[in-house]
Amino acid sequence: MTQCNLFRNTRDGFTNAIITNPEGALQYTTETDNILKDKRFNGFGNINFKHTIDSSGKELTLDADFGHFNSRADQNFITRQFSAVGNPAPDYTLHTDQRGQLSVRSLKADYVHPLKKEAKWEAGLKSSIVETDNDIRFFNVVDGAFLLDESNSNHFIYKENINAAYINFAKTFPRIDFQLGLRVEQTNTEGKQLTTGQNFNRNYAYLFPSVFVNRKLTEKNQLSFSYSRRIDRPDYRQLNPFRIFVDPYTYVVGDPALKPVLTNSFELGHTFDNQYSTTLSYTQSKEVITDVFVQDDSTRISYQTPANLQNFDQVSLAASMPLRIQQWMTSQINGSLYWNRYTSPFQGGNLLNSYTSWDINVSNSFTLGKKGWSAELGGYYQSKMVWGLFIIRDLAQVSAGIQKVSPNKLSTFKLSVSDVLYTNRIAVIVQYQNMDWFTDRTWDSKVLTLSYTQRFGKNTVQQARRRTSGIEDEKRRAG
Repeated sequence: MTQCNLFRNTRDGFTNAIITNPEGALQYTTETDNILKDKRFNGFGNINFKHTIDSSGKELTLDADFGHFNSRADQNFITRQFSAVGNPAPDYTLHTDQRGQLSVRSLKADYVHPLKKEAKWEAGLKSSIVETDNDIRFFNVVDGAFLLDESNSNHFIYKENINAAYINFAKTFPRIDFQLGLRVEQTNTEGKQLTTGQNFNRNYAYLFPSVFVNRKLTEKNQLSFSYSRRIDRPDYRQLNPFRIFVDPYTYVVGDPALKPVLTNSFELGHTFDNQYSTTLSYTQSKEVITDVFVQDDSTRISYQTPANLQNFDQVSLAASMPLRIQQWMTSQINGSLYWNRYTSPFQGGNLLNSYTSWDINVSNSFTLGKKGWSAELGGYYQSKMVWGLFIIRDLAQVSAGIQKVSPNKLSTFKLSVSDVLYTNRIAVIVQYQNMDWFTDRTWDSKVLTLSYTQRFGKNTVQQARRRTSGIEDEKRRAG
């Protein structure tokens, strides 16, 4: 199995900054045009072997996976500065050339061994190797000449090896399903900044137990409990120490010293009639990763970077309910009420940021006659919430679509539009230590999409066996 994707994007941005003194008097303003051309390519391959050992269901599965990501980004910043009375200063142009490669290789083996009386155990091994090579160069453009800015340019190489093993046991009783598991992961990482000569190494190993119990109370009521411990490693972008400028006063930078996040999760769930579900959960994370801002009062420059905060706690109550309002209309309603709290020593102070929030997501499907026409209308709302240092104001979105399926079910035309009311915008407040600011971000969230899908072959042909590759987590972290 192989898969390849090619992505090209051109994005223009504009930033207007107003600089005042502490009394509020205007000192100067700046305008920055940000022109980005981005090109990415990725390819994946999987070799799978499955062997059924005997008629009892003993089974061995082997997977070899590989992937390659390649990216190239060219960015130009053109900055104009004006005095308090509007007199312009000479334009300043900064050009960025960023190139990156990431390769992933993985081997894994899974074994299933059924036992008598509806029980089985499973075991597996996995090893993966990731290598990244990122080179970014900044150029000051003076009279059409590109002058290398060595103070901001960087070349970063990162290597990661993860080795894991797991064992699970599952047993079914007349009214109870039970599963117990244990996973161990050992990680080795190495990073080098060729430009500055800085190196780092990290080696660690953790155990991850899990338990799941499902109790059938009546014919229509089920109660479940689960506990799991998991690890979430930083994305490769978050580990990259490159500076990505937003405007003359703001840039984004990664941190190679980021630690992984360790999370304990407890969940109690109830299901009625196999359709309506309610879940109460508690999550506790150590070294949780969120974006933070660091501000230099003397230069008025701030930068956004991922950071490990000490503790994150969440208590959540979620519900899911399907509805069939008419023969031609069905709905799905998902909602949750949750309390988030972040606590950590940070930047010379003690961060405490907590809030109770809620969200709702509603999707509606409509059958329009008997000739293959159907429509969708959906939306969601998220109330004010906290994330790390940030207070994020409420946001919402409404989307709609209509489609036509051919009588033989092989072709589909679909027209859809996202964010119909143009309400999906993020407004953020930060009030901590020497930071007190507000930002309101908008983008092209209203998108009209026209698609056509054509299937070939007979509908009666059995679908190929679906399987999950051994590099799904690495693909997610690559973005």
